[in-house]
Amino acid sequence: MRLIRAVSSAILAIFIAGATPSFAASPIGLEPSVPRAYNGARKAAPMAFLEFCIRYASHCAPTRGRAGEVTRSGAVKANAGRFGELQAINRSVNQAIRPVSDATQYGVKDRWRVGVARGDCEDYVLEKRRRLIARGWPSSAVLIALGRARGQQHAVLIARTSEGDYVLDNLTGEVLPIRRAHISISQVQSPDNPRIWRSF
Repeated sequence: MRLIRAVSSAILAIFIAGATPSFAASPIGLEPSVPRAYNGARKAAPMAFLEFCIRYASHCAPTRGRAGEVTRSGAVKANAGRFGELQAINRSVNQAIRPVSDATQYGVKDRWRVGVARGDCEDYVLEKRRRLIARGWPSSAVLIALGRARGQQHAVLIARTSEGDYVLDNLTGEVLPIRRAHISISQVQSPDNPRIWRSF
C-alpha cells in the first residue's frame, strides 16, 4: 500500500509541475536514472560536436528505442540478438571506413561526419551510433566517449545494456566490456540528453 501511495504521489508531483518524465527516469527510485559513471560534472561539448549538431541536428536529438526493450535506466535489455548487432556493426563499420585524419582530408584539426567512406575515430563512432539507433537502440544506450588510447586523443562508442556496458572501437574488431577497453575515458555524452557532456 505504501508503494502504491509513493508511486501515486510521484506521478501527481510530475503532473502538477507540468514536467514530462524522461524515458530514463525512475519515479520511485528503485533504479537510478543513470549509473553513477555517467553523472559526472558537466563538461563543455567538443566544438566539432557542436558543429556536427548544426549540420546533422537529427543525430543530436534524443531517441526512445523500441518499446519494451529499454530498461528504466535507459540501457537496452540484453539478449543474443543485441550482442550480435554490436559485433556485426562494429566489424562492418571498421571495414567500411578507410582511416584518414581530418587534417589530411579537410585541412582542419577536427571535423565530425556521418556516412563517410574515409574518416577518423569520431566518424566511425557516429556511423556505428547511427546504425544502432536505426535498429531500435535509444540514444541513452549509445554514447560517444572521448579519452586517450595509444597515447593519442581517441573516441569510442559505449553501448549500454542490462548486462553491462560495452565499447565499440575502430582500433579492434572485438566488442569489449568497458573495463577491458583500450581507452582511458575522460568525458562522455549524458544518457539523459545526447547534447550534454559529462566527465567520466
